[in-house]
Amino acid sequence: MNATVYLSYVMIVILLLLALVCFFVPASEVWLPGSRRFVMGGVLLLYSGIRFFRLRKFIKLNSND
Repeated sequence: MNATVYLSYVMIVILLLLALVCFFVPASEVWLPGSRRFVMGGVLLLYSGIRFFRLRKFIKLNSND
């Protein structure tokens, strides 16, 4: 694996951590009022999942070459 794959995994972890902050840290109510913090957390979870599955597909395609 190359550096791009490792950085993609790091980005996925960062997105998941940001989603957890949106869901569980009460201070996030200041910068995301109301239900916006749950929407933002959901979007971050969804995006990290999409990135993970696309990365797995990328790795599988490159391993067959």
